[in-house]
Amino acid sequence: MLSIALVLMLSLPGVLVESGQPGQEADLLIQKTHHFEHQGIVVEETRTVDSATGLIMRRAVDADGNLVDLDALRWEEQRRKIAARGKISPELGRLIAEHESIDELQVVFWLDAGVEPDFRTIILNAMNEGLHIEDARRRALAAAEEFFTPVNTAFADRLAAEGHSVDYIGDHCPIVVTTLPSGAVGPLALVEAVDQAYYCFPSWAHENNYAQPTLRTTTVHRRGINGGSAVKVMVQDSGGNVATNNPFLPTVIKLNSGGTDYHATAVAGNVCMTGHMTLFGAAPSLNEIYTAEGWGDIDAPAAWALGMAAGVSYGNCSWWNLTKGAIVYLDRYFDYIIRNYSVQMFKSNGNQGWSPPEYSTSPGNGYNVFSTGCYNDGDTWKWDDDAMASYSSFLNPVEGHDKPNVASPGDEVDTTGTSAPWIYYGFSGTSSASPLTMGVATLVANRDPSIIPFPEALKAILSVSAWHNIEGNAELSEYDGLGGIHAGAADAVARDGQYEVGTFTTSSFPGGYYDKQIFCYKGDGTRVICYWHSDPDSSYSTDILKMDLDIAILDPNGSTVASAANIYNPFEIVYFEPAQTGTYTIRLTEQTFLGTSEPYCIAWSSRQDAACAEVTLSGSGQIGTTLNMTFYDQYEAGEDFVTLPSFGTLPSLIDLDGGYILPVAYDTLARAAYTGTFPGFVGTLDGSGTALNSIVIPNNPALIGRTVNFAMLVHDGSLVPRDTSEIESITIN
Repeated sequence: MLSIALVLMLSLPGVLVESGQPGQEADLLIQKTHHFEHQGIVVEETRTVDSATGLIMRRAVDADGNLVDLDALRWEEQRRKIAARGKISPELGRLIAEHESIDELQVVFWLDAGVEPDFRTIILNAMNEGLHIEDARRRALAAAEEFFTPVNTAFADRLAAEGHSVDYIGDHCPIVVTTLPSGAVGPLALVEAVDQAYYCFPSWAHENNYAQPTLRTTTVHRRGINGGSAVKVMVQDSGGNVATNNPFLPTVIKLNSGGTDYHATAVAGNVCMTGHMTLFGAAPSLNEIYTAEGWGDIDAPAAWALGMAAGVSYGNCSWWNLTKGAIVYLDRYFDYIIRNYSVQMFKSNGNQGWSPPEYSTSPGNGYNVFSTGCYNDGDTWKWDDDAMASYSSFLNPVEGHDKPNVASPGDEVDTTGTSAPWIYYGFSGTSSASPLTMGVATLVANRDPSIIPFPEALKAILSVSAWHNIEGNAELSEYDGLGGIHAGAADAVARDGQYEVGTFTTSSFPGGYYDKQIFCYKGDGTRVICYWHSDPDSSYSTDILKMDLDIAILDPNGSTVASAANIYNPFEIVYFEPAQTGTYTIRLTEQTFLGTSEPYCIAWSSRQDAACAEVTLSGSGQIGTTLNMTFYDQYEAGEDFVTLPSFGTLPSLIDLDGGYILPVAYDTLARAAYTGTFPGFVGTLDGSGTALNSIVIPNNPALIGRTVNFAMLVHDGSLVPRDTSEIESITIN
């Protein structure tokens, strides 16, 4: 199998291949292509080492082979890039663009003060005179204040004259901080005295800014799925009800008379916080949320009875009844109502790392309850630095089934509080992780409301699409279960109908097995799961798995390519990378069938479902006109990208490394884009994860009616995939 690295490198005449490969120049250290999009220039930079002297030589040439001043080009590119943004920094631009309803923002204006004194030289000169470093610094600070005060004061006076508050005036640097309507930022940023405008982040880190992107809920939001009214959800908490007066929550409907509780309110914020300048829940457009106080073997079922009577389908229980490590009555109760009444309870898996042994806690020990472990997102949107929280419970119940089911980034999340300023800072624990999972479930249900009656389908979709492997085996491991929730992949599975729900009976397994066919593409890594329920009968006397199935995947030739067997879990999961494109068979072998009917769901998710990069096209598509393109990946800002246009798409594809594909053909059009004949398709995403490009569609009537497909690869600089995009297409007219 040729990797994309080799395919693309072989297409470039004269390219030097990687170290140790035939044809490499032994002294080559770097070969880098720079795309200066704002100047329309492509520069090839090489650096070589003279082994005799140890000197490193640098050479930069343009597309015609002419030597260029690379540093000057980079400086000019930065200047033009800032100018193209209207001197608004990327993060501030995102806030203005993505949150149009924001009334006010706190903004830092960095001013252009002209040629500044060299304050470091002032310090060094003062120290040469014998001053202590502290006094030398004071001298420089005094000089800075004298220099910047006129510039800063003039701009502050302008802000005040326009009716904006002045929150801070810098003493020793050219900054002024103000709070102003978002619509006023752009005009002020263009003032000659302004260098750039920035968002004024608070002094603490808002972990919710990272929890949602880490979950990839923002990908789903950009697809237009934000919440809605398809499913009713409930916070069923132990200490009280969700606050009804928090301005960052939707309508809160109380189902009983319990008092207001900070913990319940924080849980609700992780589900559906909305209207805040920077913080938001997983389903921020949820119309309403239900709340019911109650815990323990009597109050909790009573609360759920109220919820079910009100039409609640999903509920979260971020509490425990001081029992762990085994199924008890309340676990069985929830298993029962889940199986029999088509509701789904989401449960915190427990924080027993603080008080070992680290068993999962009740009422989350049932087979049918969906339990969530907690991880820390590392204060970034990227996955590389994520790690399971040390306190997150991971030891399975004595019955042997795996807990947690999945994991979410619930460590140090900022969410909703019970009093002004209405924020609870640093909500941590599996109590915080579980409602994030329920929030994603809410998105899935609003994407495909037909799954709401089938909690086994919901769990199968959330599980099979949990592509974020935080630790251990990627399919099933001790701490993160089936993996970290990936909202974008779950949405794609639901959107594309990649699941089958049904009921197995004794006649469902002729020959002892059941087959389901799915179509897979070569190299597109695929996870398959079958999920079913335990059957805690109405006398509560049993809570056992009446069905046990094993799973295998057969390729188009009938050969087994993956298999799994587990005697404890109400699911089986496998992963495989198809060696060829075609129809694969999911084969479920009947090992045990003790009941008369068993609900089930088979679901599958390919790596392509997890694609979060985006290609956006704008233009009429007419020959002779300009097609504008935006290449975007908020999760991989600053990384390198390749976007390939192609006349071909699936089943034609480019097989990448690690189970990734690009769903386009590597044809003459794609080759021209990659090699620079069509510039702007290869480069580096900016700090907001964005790159822009445009191309004039040739005025050639032979193109009319042809469809051009675009797909994007984000990589680590050496074409090792970090992310890909779905197809974006345009038909030429």
